[in-house]
Amino acid sequence: MEKNTTSRLTLKQKIGYGCGDAGGLFTFSLMSAFFTRYCLNILGVSTEMLATLLLVWNVWDAVNDPLMGTLMDKAFAKNHDKRGKFRPWILRATPMLAVSAIALWTLPTLFDGVAMLAVLFVCKILYEGAYTMLNIPMGSMLSAMSNTDEERAQLSSARGFGSLAGGYTCSLAFPLILGIFGDTAKGYGIGATIMAICGGVVCFFHYYWTEERHNSASAEDASNSIQHQSHRHFCGVPKEPRILGAMRSLSVFLLHAGHYRQCGYLHVRRCPWLSDYDVYGFFDFYSLQHFDSGRSSQAG
Repeated sequence: MEKNTTSRLTLKQKIGYGCGDAGGLFTFSLMSAFFTRYCLNILGVSTEMLATLLLVWNVWDAVNDPLMGTLMDKAFAKNHDKRGKFRPWILRATPMLAVSAIALWTLPTLFDGVAMLAVLFVCKILYEGAYTMLNIPMGSMLSAMSNTDEERAQLSSARGFGSLAGGYTCSLAFPLILGIFGDTAKGYGIGATIMAICGGVVCFFHYYWTEERHNSASAEDASNSIQHQSHRHFCGVPKEPRILGAMRSLSVFLLHAGHYRQCGYLHVRRCPWLSDYDVYGFFDFYSLQHFDSGRSSQAG
C-alpha cells in the first residue's frame, strides 16, 4: 500500500513525527529522574530489592523490543490495515501508555509489603510494554513516511527536537508539582497523572498528523536498532554536514549544563510558592552546584 510517493512532506507531518518522542518522554523521563527516589523514599523498597527488580525489568526491556517488531510484521502480513503497518499500533499504545504510567505511580502506594512489590512489578512491566508498543512503530515510521535522505534527515531532526521538548517539559514541570503538593505519594501521583495525560494528547497528535507513504520498512529491523536510532538524531543525520552535527551535539550539551546549573539547587527561592521547598536538592548527581561548593571550600 504505497501512496503519495511523489509529494513532499508537509510541515504538519514533520511536527507530527516529532510529537511522538515528545509525548512518550512526558512519562519516560520520570523513570530516569524520579523513579528510584519514588521506590526508595515513597514506597519504602529496599535497595537490594530494587536492584533485583531493575535487573528483571531491564531483561524484559531487552526482550520485548524484537518481540514487538516481529509481532507488527506478522500482524500486517495477516491483515493489511488501510491505516498502514505502524500507525494502528501507535493508536493502541497511546492510551495504554497513559493508563499504565498513572497506575505505576499511584497503585503501589495503596499496598504494603509483598502486595506492594507485586503491584509495582506488574505495573512497571505493563508500562515498559506499552512504551515499546509506541516507540518501535514510531521509529519505523521514519522509513514509512519518506524514502529520500533529505526528508528522513528532517524527520530525524524533528524527532530530536521533540525529545528535547518532552524531556525538558517533564524535568521542569514535575518538580514544580512536587513543590506544590509535597514530596509525598500524593504529589507523585498527581504529577504523574498530569504528565501522562499531557503526553497522551501529544502522542495523539503524532498519530493524526503522520501518514505512512511507503510500507517497505520492516518493524523487526527497526526494533533491532531502535536504541541506536534514539541517540543518532542528536549527533547527526544522513548526509548532514559534520560541522552541523558537531554544533548540534555541543548545543545539546550546553543546554543540559545550563539547565541543570540553573536548576541545581533550583533557584526555587525566587518562586514565592516554593520558597521553603528544595525540589532539586536531592538530585546532586544532576546538579553542578556541588562542584561550585567544593571549589569554594577549597579556596577558603
